[in-house]
Parts: sequence; structure tokens; C-alpha cells
Amino acid sequence: MSVLSLSDVFKYAHCTPDTRNFVEGEQVLLAKHVILCGKIEKDDGIIAIKSLVIQSSHIREMPHEITGELHCENKKLHIIQFICTSKAGASESCKHIVAVLLHLNR
Repeated sequence: MSVLSLSDVFKYAHCTPDTRNFVEGEQVLLAKHVILCGKIEKDDGIIAIKSLVIQSSHIREMPHEITGELHCENKKLHIIQFICTSKAGASESCKHIVAVLLHLNR
């Protein structure tokens, strides 16, 4: 079983337990707004992730789509890149990405 460490999540998302993106990402996860999270393992140790996260302010609209890649080496996962379709998603550290990374950590 491969592990994505919490310290890797903090480092990638430029957050701490007190930063806004972490606090709100935790709230998104606890609200069960991560409604789909799937993976495709490739031959080169790359794992492609695709997730859907309900929009917090527009729950009846299309969910945000989060895509990303992890690299598996010695049963440890390393974050390569994550992208979200939300306005804040270009930063690669929005609350939706944090929620998905926390989901993968658990």
C-alpha cells in the first residue's frame, strides 16, 4: 500500500493547519463534497487521479473537476501536479485540491 504523507500535502499546497486553503479543504472533505476520486496506474510508476468536488457556493451546478498525477516510488507517493477547474484552481493549492489530497492521505 502506497502512502501520501500529510507533510507532502502541506508542502505541495503551501499550507499549514492554520492556512485558509487547508481549513477550507478540510471542511470540504468533512462535508463529503469529494464525490468521486479515481485512479489509473500507468506502467512508469505514475498514478493519474481524477476527482469531482461539489461546488460549495453552487451545489446544484456541475462539480469542479480535479486532475492530478502522483509518482509511486518505494511505496511512497510523490505529488507531481494537480489542477482544478475552479477559479482558484490555477494556483494548484485551492481548497478543492487540498480536499482531494487529504482524501488520498486518509
